Amino acid sequence: MMDNSEIYVGLDIGTTSIKVIIAEHVKGQANIIGYGNTKSAGLNRGVIVDIDQVVATIRDAVNQAEKKANLDISEVTVGIPANLLQIEKCHGMVSVSDENGNSQEITKNDVYKVTQAALVQNLPPERDVIDIIPDEFIVDGFDGIKDPRGMMGVRMEMHAVMYTGPKTILHNIKKCIQKAGLKVKATVVAPLATARLAMSDAEQDFGSILIDMGGGQTTAAVIHDHKLKYTYVDQEGGDYVTKDISKVLKTSQKLAEGLKFNYGEAYVPSAGNEVFHVEVIGEVEPVEVTEKYLAEIISARIKHIFEQIKQDLE
Repeated sequence: MMDNSEIYVGLDIGTTSIKVIIAEHVKGQANIIGYGNTKSAGLNRGVIVDIDQVVATIRDAVNQAEKKANLDISEVTVGIPANLLQIEKCHGMVSVSDENGNSQEITKNDVYKVTQAALVQNLPPERDVIDIIPDEFIVDGFDGIKDPRGMMGVRMEMHAVMYTGPKTILHNIKKCIQKAGLKVKATVVAPLATARLAMSDAEQDFGSILIDMGGGQTTAAVIHDHKLKYTYVDQEGGDYVTKDISKVLKTSQKLAEGLKFNYGEAYVPSAGNEVFHVEVIGEVEPVEVTEKYLAEIISARIKHIFEQIKQDLE
Protein backbone atom coordinates (compact mmCIF):
# COMPACT_ATOMS: atom_id res chain seq x y z
CA MET A 1 0.00 0.00 0.00
CA MET A 2 2.85 2.41 0.83
CA ASP A 3 4.24 1.98 -2.68
CA ASN A 4 1.28 4.08 -3.74
CA SER A 5 2.75 7.61 -4.03
CA GLU A 6 -0.62 9.05 -3.05
CA ILE A 7 -0.12 8.06 0.62
CA TYR A 8 2.04 10.29 2.82
CA VAL A 9 3.13 9.60 6.40
CA GLY A 10 4.59 12.29 8.67
CA LEU A 11 6.45 11.62 11.93
CA ASP A 12 7.12 14.28 14.58
CA ILE A 13 9.41 13.28 17.46
CA GLY A 14 8.73 15.89 20.14
CA THR A 15 9.83 16.23 23.76
CA THR A 16 6.26 15.83 25.06
CA SER A 17 4.68 13.60 22.43
CA ILE A 18 5.46 11.56 19.34
CA LYS A 19 2.91 12.06 16.58
CA VAL A 20 2.23 10.17 13.35
CA ILE A 21 -0.17 11.37 10.67
CA ILE A 22 -1.28 9.54 7.50
CA ALA A 23 -2.66 11.54 4.58
CA GLU A 24 -4.14 10.40 1.30
CA HIS A 25 -3.65 12.63 -1.72
CA VAL A 26 -6.78 12.59 -3.88
CA LYS A 27 -7.63 15.04 -6.70
CA GLY A 28 -5.16 17.68 -5.54
CA GLN A 29 -6.26 17.51 -1.92
CA ALA A 30 -4.67 15.83 1.11
CA ASN A 31 -7.14 14.06 3.41
CA ILE A 32 -6.09 12.86 6.88
CA ILE A 33 -7.03 9.18 7.18
CA GLY A 34 -5.11 8.17 10.31
CA TYR A 35 -3.12 9.58 13.21
CA GLY A 36 -1.32 8.42 16.34
CA ASN A 37 -0.19 10.37 19.40
CA THR A 38 1.90 8.89 22.23
CA LYS A 39 3.45 10.50 25.31
CA SER A 40 7.20 10.74 24.69
CA ALA A 41 9.84 8.79 26.57
CA GLY A 42 13.61 8.83 26.07
CA LEU A 43 13.83 12.48 24.96
CA ASN A 44 15.26 15.54 26.66
CA ARG A 45 14.64 18.97 25.11
CA GLY A 46 14.07 17.48 21.68
CA VAL A 47 17.21 15.30 21.76
CA ILE A 48 17.09 11.46 21.96
CA VAL A 49 18.72 10.16 25.15
CA ASP A 50 17.32 6.59 25.19
CA ILE A 51 16.91 4.84 21.80
CA ASP A 52 14.87 1.86 23.08
CA GLN A 53 12.29 4.09 24.80
CA VAL A 54 11.90 6.25 21.69
CA VAL A 55 11.54 3.15 19.48
CA ALA A 56 8.72 1.84 21.71
CA THR A 57 6.82 5.16 21.59
CA ILE A 58 7.24 5.45 17.79
CA ARG A 59 5.82 1.91 17.40
CA ASP A 60 2.88 2.79 19.64
CA ALA A 61 2.04 5.97 17.68
CA VAL A 62 2.44 4.12 14.34
CA ASN A 63 0.14 1.27 15.50
CA GLN A 64 -2.56 3.79 16.46
CA ALA A 65 -2.32 5.49 13.04
CA GLU A 66 -2.30 2.16 11.15
CA LYS A 67 -5.48 1.00 12.93
CA LYS A 68 -7.33 4.24 12.16
CA ALA A 69 -6.21 4.27 8.50
CA ASN A 70 -6.55 0.48 8.12
CA LEU A 71 -3.22 0.09 6.32
CA ASP A 72 0.40 -0.83 7.07
CA ILE A 73 3.06 1.88 7.20
CA SER A 74 6.55 1.12 5.90
CA GLU A 75 8.15 4.57 5.41
CA VAL A 76 7.85 8.02 6.96
CA THR A 77 8.86 11.63 6.38
CA VAL A 78 10.42 12.88 9.60
CA GLY A 79 10.62 16.46 10.89
CA ILE A 80 14.01 17.66 12.17
CA PRO A 81 13.69 20.21 15.02
CA ALA A 82 15.34 23.63 14.89
CA ASN A 83 17.61 23.05 17.90
CA LEU A 84 19.81 20.82 15.71
CA LEU A 85 19.84 23.22 12.79
CA GLN A 86 22.51 25.33 11.15
CA ILE A 87 21.62 27.52 8.18
CA GLU A 88 24.47 28.29 5.79
CA LYS A 89 24.85 29.69 2.30
CA CYS A 90 26.61 27.41 -0.20
CA HIS A 91 27.89 27.59 -3.75
CA GLY A 92 28.71 24.96 -6.39
CA MET A 93 29.93 25.01 -9.97
CA VAL A 94 30.10 22.35 -12.74
CA SER A 95 30.92 22.14 -16.43
CA VAL A 96 27.97 21.10 -18.60
CA SER A 97 29.80 21.23 -21.95
CA ASP A 98 30.58 18.19 -24.15
CA GLU A 99 34.11 16.76 -24.70
CA ASN A 100 34.88 19.49 -27.26
CA GLY A 101 33.81 22.30 -24.93
CA ASN A 102 30.57 22.99 -26.81
CA SER A 103 27.41 24.00 -24.94
CA GLN A 104 24.87 21.29 -24.12
CA GLU A 105 21.30 21.13 -22.87
CA ILE A 106 21.20 21.15 -19.05
CA THR A 107 19.53 18.08 -17.56
CA LYS A 108 18.17 17.01 -14.17
CA ASN A 109 21.46 15.09 -13.70
CA ASP A 110 23.48 18.33 -14.15
CA VAL A 111 21.39 19.98 -11.41
CA TYR A 112 22.13 16.97 -9.16
CA LYS A 113 25.88 17.29 -9.94
CA VAL A 114 26.01 21.01 -9.10
CA THR A 115 24.17 20.30 -5.83
CA GLN A 116 26.72 17.57 -4.95
CA ALA A 117 29.56 20.01 -5.81
CA ALA A 118 28.07 22.57 -3.39
CA LEU A 119 27.83 19.96 -0.62
CA VAL A 120 31.43 18.72 -1.10
CA GLN A 121 32.76 22.28 -0.83
CA ASN A 122 30.65 23.45 2.10
CA LEU A 123 29.60 20.55 4.35
CA PRO A 124 31.64 20.21 7.59
CA PRO A 125 32.62 16.57 8.43
CA GLU A 126 30.66 16.47 11.71
CA ARG A 127 27.39 17.57 10.09
CA ASP A 128 24.89 16.02 7.67
CA VAL A 129 22.69 17.83 5.18
CA ILE A 130 18.96 17.88 5.95
CA ASP A 131 17.90 19.98 2.98
CA ILE A 132 19.36 22.28 0.34
CA ILE A 133 17.24 24.98 -1.29
CA PRO A 134 18.57 26.82 -4.38
CA ASP A 135 18.44 30.63 -4.41
CA GLU A 136 19.50 30.90 -8.06
CA PHE A 137 21.38 29.20 -10.88
CA ILE A 138 23.90 31.00 -13.11
CA VAL A 139 24.39 29.65 -16.63
CA ASP A 140 27.40 31.08 -18.52
CA GLY A 141 27.24 34.26 -16.45
CA PHE A 142 23.44 34.79 -16.77
CA ASP A 143 22.13 34.93 -13.18
CA GLY A 144 18.71 34.86 -11.49
CA ILE A 145 17.67 31.56 -13.12
CA LYS A 146 15.21 29.54 -11.02
CA ASP A 147 15.20 26.32 -13.10
CA PRO A 148 18.02 25.77 -15.63
CA ARG A 149 16.78 22.45 -17.04
CA GLY A 150 16.39 22.54 -20.83
CA MET A 151 18.67 25.57 -21.23
CA MET A 152 21.91 25.45 -23.25
CA GLY A 153 25.20 26.14 -21.47
CA VAL A 154 28.89 25.46 -20.95
CA ARG A 155 29.15 26.21 -17.22
CA MET A 156 26.57 26.22 -14.45
CA GLU A 157 26.74 27.63 -10.91
CA MET A 158 24.29 27.37 -8.03
CA HIS A 159 23.86 29.60 -4.98
CA ALA A 160 21.76 27.90 -2.30
CA VAL A 161 20.83 27.73 1.37
CA MET A 162 21.94 24.56 3.14
CA TYR A 163 20.28 23.23 6.31
CA THR A 164 22.53 20.88 8.30
CA GLY A 165 22.33 18.96 11.57
CA PRO A 166 24.83 17.15 13.83
CA LYS A 167 25.73 13.77 12.27
CA THR A 168 25.39 11.87 15.59
CA ILE A 169 21.93 13.21 16.45
CA LEU A 170 20.56 12.72 12.92
CA HIS A 171 21.96 9.17 12.99
CA ASN A 172 20.13 8.51 16.29
CA ILE A 173 16.83 9.76 14.85
CA LYS A 174 17.18 7.50 11.78
CA LYS A 175 18.32 4.57 13.96
CA CYS A 176 15.16 4.86 16.10
CA ILE A 177 12.93 4.91 13.03
CA GLN A 178 14.71 1.89 11.52
CA LYS A 179 14.53 -0.06 14.81
CA ALA A 180 10.79 0.67 14.84
CA GLY A 181 10.62 -1.22 11.51
CA LEU A 182 10.31 1.81 9.24
CA LYS A 183 12.27 3.49 6.44
CA VAL A 184 13.06 7.21 6.34
CA LYS A 185 11.56 8.44 3.06
CA ALA A 186 12.69 12.04 3.61
CA THR A 187 13.75 14.52 6.30
CA VAL A 188 12.21 17.98 6.48
CA VAL A 189 13.10 21.07 8.49
CA ALA A 190 10.27 21.25 11.03
CA PRO A 191 9.93 25.09 11.28
CA LEU A 192 9.86 25.38 7.46
CA ALA A 193 7.12 22.74 7.21
CA THR A 194 5.10 24.44 9.98
CA ALA A 195 5.47 27.83 8.28
CA ARG A 196 4.11 26.48 4.99
CA LEU A 197 1.05 25.28 6.86
CA ALA A 198 0.47 28.17 9.28
CA MET A 199 1.42 31.19 7.14
CA SER A 200 -0.17 32.69 4.08
CA ASP A 201 1.83 33.03 0.86
CA ALA A 202 2.24 36.79 1.46
CA GLU A 203 3.46 36.27 5.06
CA GLN A 204 6.12 33.81 3.85
CA ASP A 205 7.11 36.19 1.06
CA PHE A 206 7.32 39.54 2.90
CA GLY A 207 8.75 38.10 6.13
CA SER A 208 7.23 36.84 9.36
CA ILE A 209 8.31 35.25 12.61
CA LEU A 210 6.74 31.94 13.54
CA ILE A 211 6.80 30.99 17.24
CA ASP A 212 6.20 27.34 18.09
CA MET A 213 5.83 26.67 21.81
CA GLY A 214 6.36 22.99 22.56
CA GLY A 215 6.62 21.06 25.80
CA GLY A 216 10.42 21.00 26.01
CA GLN A 217 11.37 24.15 24.12
CA THR A 218 10.12 27.19 22.21
CA THR A 219 11.28 27.87 18.64
CA ALA A 220 11.23 31.19 16.82
CA ALA A 221 11.72 30.91 13.05
CA VAL A 222 12.25 33.84 10.69
CA ILE A 223 10.66 33.18 7.28
CA HIS A 224 11.35 35.57 4.40
CA ASP A 225 11.18 35.13 0.62
CA HIS A 226 9.62 31.68 1.31
CA LYS A 227 12.88 30.58 2.98
CA LEU A 228 13.89 29.86 6.56
CA LYS A 229 16.48 32.55 7.31
CA TYR A 230 17.09 32.14 11.05
CA THR A 231 16.00 30.08 14.05
CA TYR A 232 16.28 30.65 17.79
CA VAL A 233 15.49 27.93 20.31
CA ASP A 234 14.70 28.81 23.92
CA GLN A 235 15.12 25.75 26.16
CA GLU A 236 11.85 26.47 27.95
CA GLY A 237 8.35 25.37 27.02
CA GLY A 238 5.11 24.08 28.50
CA ASP A 239 6.99 21.73 30.86
CA TYR A 240 8.54 24.76 32.56
CA VAL A 241 5.09 26.25 33.14
CA THR A 242 4.07 23.00 34.89
CA LYS A 243 7.26 23.06 37.01
CA ASP A 244 6.56 26.68 38.05
CA ILE A 245 3.00 25.81 39.14
CA SER A 246 4.32 22.79 41.06
CA LYS A 247 6.99 24.88 42.88
CA VAL A 248 4.85 27.92 43.72
CA LEU A 249 1.80 25.93 44.87
CA LYS A 250 3.96 23.19 46.48
CA THR A 251 2.04 20.45 44.71
CA SER A 252 2.99 17.42 42.59
CA GLN A 253 3.92 17.76 38.89
CA LYS A 254 0.94 15.59 37.94
CA LEU A 255 -1.53 17.82 39.77
CA ALA A 256 0.22 20.95 38.43
CA GLU A 257 -0.23 19.66 34.85
CA GLY A 258 -3.95 19.07 35.56
CA LEU A 259 -4.38 22.60 36.95
CA LYS A 260 -2.68 24.06 33.86
CA PHE A 261 -5.04 22.20 31.50
CA ASN A 262 -8.26 22.67 33.47
CA TYR A 263 -7.91 26.21 34.85
CA GLY A 264 -4.84 27.72 33.17
CA GLU A 265 -4.77 31.11 31.45
CA ALA A 266 -1.60 32.67 29.99
CA TYR A 267 -3.00 36.22 30.15
CA VAL A 268 -4.04 37.43 33.61
CA PRO A 269 -6.95 39.75 32.52
CA SER A 270 -8.56 36.73 30.79
CA ALA A 271 -8.62 34.65 33.99
CA GLY A 272 -11.95 34.12 35.76
CA ASN A 273 -12.78 34.33 39.46
CA GLU A 274 -13.16 30.60 40.03
CA VAL A 275 -11.63 29.17 43.20
CA PHE A 276 -10.37 25.57 43.35
CA HIS A 277 -8.68 23.37 45.94
CA VAL A 278 -5.09 22.18 45.58
CA GLU A 279 -3.45 19.36 47.52
CA VAL A 280 -0.24 20.77 48.99
CA ILE A 281 2.72 18.53 49.84
CA GLY A 282 3.17 18.34 53.63
CA GLU A 283 -0.30 19.78 54.39
CA VAL A 284 -3.31 17.77 55.54
CA GLU A 285 -5.96 20.15 54.19
CA PRO A 286 -6.04 21.34 50.55
CA VAL A 287 -5.41 25.04 49.90
CA GLU A 288 -7.74 27.40 48.02
CA VAL A 289 -6.27 28.93 44.83
CA THR A 290 -7.89 31.42 42.43
CA GLU A 291 -7.74 31.25 38.64
CA LYS A 292 -6.17 34.75 38.69
CA TYR A 293 -3.29 33.60 40.92
CA LEU A 294 -2.67 30.56 38.69
CA ALA A 295 -2.66 32.88 35.64
CA GLU A 296 -0.03 35.08 37.32
CA ILE A 297 2.28 32.06 37.73
CA ILE A 298 1.75 30.96 34.10
CA SER A 299 2.07 34.44 32.55
CA ALA A 300 5.37 35.12 34.36
CA ARG A 301 7.01 32.16 32.59
CA ILE A 302 5.39 32.92 29.19
CA LYS A 303 6.48 36.57 29.45
CA HIS A 304 10.03 35.47 30.25
CA ILE A 305 10.12 33.16 27.18
CA PHE A 306 8.88 35.92 24.85
CA GLU A 307 11.39 38.40 26.32
CA GLN A 308 14.23 35.94 25.61
CA ILE A 309 13.00 35.50 22.01
CA LYS A 310 12.69 39.28 21.47
CA GLN A 311 16.19 39.88 22.85
CA ASP A 312 17.73 37.22 20.58
CA LEU A 313 15.85 38.31 17.44
CA GLU A 314 16.85 41.94 17.97
